[in-house]
Amino acid sequence: DAVDFSLTVKPVADGVTAFNVASNTRNLDEYTPTGTRSGYEVGLDTLISGVTMLDADGSESIFYKVTLPHGELAFVNSASGTATMPKASVSADGKISYDVAAGQLTQYAIRGTLYNSSEDEVSNGSAKGSFSIDVAAFTKESNGLTSSLSASETIALTLDPVAGQV
Repeated sequence: DAVDFSLTVKPVADGVTAFNVASNTRNLDEYTPTGTRSGYEVGLDTLISGVTMLDADGSESIFYKVTLPHGELAFVNSASGTATMPKASVSADGKISYDVAAGQLTQYAIRGTLYNSSEDEVSNGSAKGSFSIDVAAFTKESNGLTSSLSASETIALTLDPVAGQV
């Protein structure tokens, strides 16, 4: 006898096994309208690389969750400045996370923001601010389902204030 049945296959995002982040501290100048972009921005593509994912069928895309401390660093378009900003979320402690596709790392950068008083920071001998950003990787299946986040990696950034820029 013939039997009718239905089968629904739901793709599952497999996740990542490893990725690399910059191991040395990066220095950024405080943002100034007259400064050079290479001094006050660091591209995500120079900080994150080498992901290995578990995708068995080739249907997944790699993403990174980049988390910045509240108010100290800015997530910006690099180069032409025309890329659409990626999905963002804010945690209870005020940290801002952005979900960035691996293929778009060259389109975004981290920028040092203005201090309230650069002259005070430089004159009292406290010329630098140290911050860290956290990066975790995940995969997204063709149907939008995502894998769990990988272990988070930390990247250290040092922001150098520029006197007289406030």
